[in-house]
Parts: sequence; structure tokens; C-alpha cells
Amino acid sequence: MKWVPKDITMYKQAKEYVDSALLTAVPLSFNEEMEQSAVMNEFMTGLNFELEKQFKGRILIIPQLVYLEDEGNRVDLVKPVTTVLRKKGFKHVFLLTSDEEWSVEQELEAEVFLIPLLDPETEDGEVRVLAKERAQEIGESFKEIWNNEQKNRQNNTVIKI
Repeated sequence: MKWVPKDITMYKQAKEYVDSALLTAVPLSFNEEMEQSAVMNEFMTGLNFELEKQFKGRILIIPQLVYLEDEGNRVDLVKPVTTVLRKKGFKHVFLLTSDEEWSVEQELEAEVFLIPLLDPETEDGEVRVLAKERAQEIGESFKEIWNNEQKNRQNNTVIKI
């Protein structure tokens, strides 16, 4: 379910079935990595679209977290969000990012999916195809996590895709 009025209304009616939230963290850069930042934003938007299609009714897609690339402690940016999501009853909080800095964060109360960077020269059509392929892989990881939840799976793991 997307963060749009129609889907939020649907979420409120069926929230006992929506046990997962998906948050995407995208760095904003105005230096030499500006093109990289733009292509990753497009890619992450495509990933969210594809994952929402696969898991509508199971996952609530939270609006993207955009932050300055050289921002300080990333935990301070997302920890309040993950804490609220947990308090609101989400068993699983998934964080998608291409920023390697997130791989060391263990205080997030989230499963971190580290997505490889795309080449800044990647064309629009290719970005969409790659997003669709990657969404299939990520979706399989989500299913594995959901299937293993009875086995006391610990949050705060980093999964490299």
C-alpha cells in the first residue's frame, strides 16, 4: 500500500493484515555524486513501485527518507520513524538503501537491505528493468523473513542484494 489517501483508507480497514513497513533512504548530493544520487532516487522509486505491486495488502510503503549525503549520524534520522512504526504494530520494518553507511547501523529496529549502486549513465528504460529484477530478489528475502518469524529472527540485520 502506498502513502496515498485511497491506500491509507484501505490500510486502516485492514491493518491487522499489514504487518510490514517499507522505508527507503536516499542520499541527496550536490557534488560530483549528483548524477549517482539522481539515478538511485529513480531506481528506489521503481523498487518501491514494484514491491508495492507484489505485496499490496501486506506492506505499507512509507514516503522516502531523503537526507544530505554528508549528514551526521544516520541513526538519528531514521530511529524515530522505526520506533513509531514498531509501536504502531508493524512486526517488520524494512529499510532499502544504497548507502554503505547504513550497513553498520544496528540500532534501527529494522532489516536493512543494502542495494548496489547503479552506474550514473544507466538509461531510464534500463533502470526500470533493473528495479523490476531487484524487486523480485528483495521480495524473496521478504518472504523468507516472514516465514522465519517464528524462529526468533532478530531484527537489525543487513542484507546485501
